[in-house]
Amino acid sequence: MSYPHTPNLPECYKTLNVSPDVNWVEIKRSYHALAFKFHPDHHPGIVGSEVRFNEISRAFKTLEAHYQNTRRQEYEFSFDNN
Repeated sequence: MSYPHTPNLPECYKTLNVSPDVNWVEIKRSYHALAFKFHPDHHPGIVGSEVRFNEISRAFKTLEAHYQNTRRQEYEFSFDNN
């Protein structure tokens, strides 16, 4: 079984139709809109919707992990400098 590759950050932004300088709220909004649009259970007639839904989900999870790590590093940095 082959596992899909983890997308890099520029791919994630492109997949979610957002620019890299948008805030987290806009990323979540775009993710939810695209996830609903391509969810295979909601729209079974769209060919390839499951593949696209999985791409969108992987991109969101990758960005989510990136943003969480960035926030954690900023938080830890603020304590290191006090």
